[in-house]
Amino acid sequence: MGEQDGGASQELATEAALPWLSLQRGSQLACCEEAQNALRQELGPLNLVMICGRLRTGKSYLLNALTKRQCFGVSGQARSFTRGVEISRRFYTPEELGGPPSNKRDEEEAVKIAFADLEGQGDKGLSQDVKVAVPVLLASKAVIFLEVCPTGPSKESVLESLQVMIQAAEFVANRQQRKHIFGGIHVVLRDCHQSEAECQEILFAQEDEADAETDEHVKAIRTRNEVRRALNLAFERPPKVWCLPKLLSKDAPVDYRDTSDEFRERVDALRNTLIEQLAEPKLLDGQPLTGPTVAALMPLLAETLKSDAPSLNPTSLMQRVVEVEMRRVLDEQLQALNSATETLEEDLPVAQVKLEGRLENLRKNFEKSMKDKLLRLGATEEGCTASLTALHTEFKHLLSTVCMKNEGLLRDAATRIQQEVMIVLAQEYLLLRERLEHFVGTTSSPSSSSSSASPTTSNSTSMSFDSSSSYLDRSAALKRSCREIREAAQQKLQAGLCDLPPEISARMQATVDSTCDTWEDVILKNFEFAWKLKEAEDKGRHYRGYLLRGGLLMAALLVVVVALLLAHRGPEVAQPAAPPLAQDPGYFGGSAETPTDQGLASVFLTEKEEEVTIAGVAPCHLAVEEAQEVASSPPQSSGEVHQEKKPEGAEDASEEQDGTATPAAATRPEAELEEQELQNLHHEFEEQTSPSSNEPWMEALWAEDPWVWAAQWMAGMTALSVLFH
Repeated sequence: MGEQDGGASQELATEAALPWLSLQRGSQLACCEEAQNALRQELGPLNLVMICGRLRTGKSYLLNALTKRQCFGVSGQARSFTRGVEISRRFYTPEELGGPPSNKRDEEEAVKIAFADLEGQGDKGLSQDVKVAVPVLLASKAVIFLEVCPTGPSKESVLESLQVMIQAAEFVANRQQRKHIFGGIHVVLRDCHQSEAECQEILFAQEDEADAETDEHVKAIRTRNEVRRALNLAFERPPKVWCLPKLLSKDAPVDYRDTSDEFRERVDALRNTLIEQLAEPKLLDGQPLTGPTVAALMPLLAETLKSDAPSLNPTSLMQRVVEVEMRRVLDEQLQALNSATETLEEDLPVAQVKLEGRLENLRKNFEKSMKDKLLRLGATEEGCTASLTALHTEFKHLLSTVCMKNEGLLRDAATRIQQEVMIVLAQEYLLLRERLEHFVGTTSSPSSSSSSASPTTSNSTSMSFDSSSSYLDRSAALKRSCREIREAAQQKLQAGLCDLPPEISARMQATVDSTCDTWEDVILKNFEFAWKLKEAEDKGRHYRGYLLRGGLLMAALLVVVVALLLAHRGPEVAQPAAPPLAQDPGYFGGSAETPTDQGLASVFLTEKEEEVTIAGVAPCHLAVEEAQEVASSPPQSSGEVHQEKKPEGAEDASEEQDGTATPAAATRPEAELEEQELQNLHHEFEEQTSPSSNEPWMEALWAEDPWVWAAQWMAGMTALSVLFH
């Protein structure tokens, strides 16, 4: 209920009203879009409280007192402060105005209250006042008419001012449809100290024509009674009179609670009555008016009132309102759908199935919302079906557009992912190909660069192979590495292609598989070639080992042969000294003066010296030198020479040659004995200075030139090794 008396003034909240309707040139009504949008946002039932009256009667001040807020501007000027029609910026619930809480749970079903302030009447003429009042009267649940009556109510003045509402009701062509076309009317008499019951009787009680004194009086009574009957017919409730006492101060306080107690009490009582009346929604042609309906009704009424003799049909008006609202709701839903689609496109790309599911939920929500709005408008089943069909058609178009865009984005993303996978594949396979030596077995572990390799390649190359690992084992390990690379690439590709349609995903998977097949074929062929090359190198390494061992063996044999030859030859024996032939001329049976014997000895020595020199026997030179030294020494007797210079083995050799020593040798002539001794000595010298015919050929060759023989042997072995290599 209303607030109790309070001594302290309270500051009122300021909520400036919105311009709603205005008269343009040519008496054309125009609707303010801001107010229209505010009405369209209020989807539930909306009850409008309208206030009208003459200029400077305090209409705006009374509305501020009813709302307990400073919504409408007030002024003490003689001219009207309000232009056209203003509507409160905020729509109130009955509870906010001091009424009981609403028992409706759904906020959209709860009735909201709006206040409309009309500019003062009488400034622009009755026709202009009617055009401004008709749209608001048709949409209002409660009408407040304010009149200043300092000396009491004047029947003529008040009912004449109410003629505006009567003419507005007459715009409805069908009289039957005029019944209760408007809401309840409240006549507020300002500065009136009379009782409300008395004023009610004066203004709205039917007058008896029998009390008339003249014919003019009778006509006046009839006219006033016609107005009273028209008011009772047009309004859903009989008019109710409210009397507000005169304010004590000349200037009214901003807050009505700063006025007298009687004034506050009457304002609160009026507010409470309005709240009770506004509990139920306003009906027009049997349909409740909502914010969007009121917003749609205003332009239609403005268009109808362009005529000088407008004819209003509430049924056709509401049908047109429903049609207009259906189109508006459809446009709003489509616009909201486009906005929702744009918001959805910001999240693209997403999985095609997820996108279709989200769009389907969006379609259901929009269809449900649109159907509810159309039912509130009172649309027929056919109208709802047609609007929903149009919404569904537009939705299918949007669905196709969004799906195509999403598919294009998914394809681009998949192409990018495929390129990334291809690059990774190339890197993996190139690293694997660089590490073929590990699989072939030429290296025991991966190179130092493997630290930068991928985990797949590192795991593959970390496997160790011993010398017994066969070609099949190594090939299987290499194939396993290739398979791991392929599986990793397929997993990455599938993670990026999961949102794509199956045919696109399958095509890209086939491309990656083909690339993997090509790389694996190249790597396996390189592995096979490297394995064969390794086998050839191993065989060559074995052959080189054989040749090296063979060469070493031949060198060892050569050393052994040389050692054996040296051992067989024995140590070098000193040659016996040559007989002193040149020193003893009588050695050959002649004197020293005989040149023939001396020349023979010198020739003999000379020839032997040359022969020995040719044979390479160095000790023979020593014998010759000794012989020459003996020849140059003083002569001695032949007996002494023979005794001193006789070789040690001469006697033994002669004994061996002859078998046994014969006593006849002593009886031989001395010359023969000397000749025989000389021959024995010569024979012994030849045996010592020339190779025997019984020596082996190698010893003979060695005796000729052992170093030449060794060089020839080594050259042959080297040529043989080179040939085998």
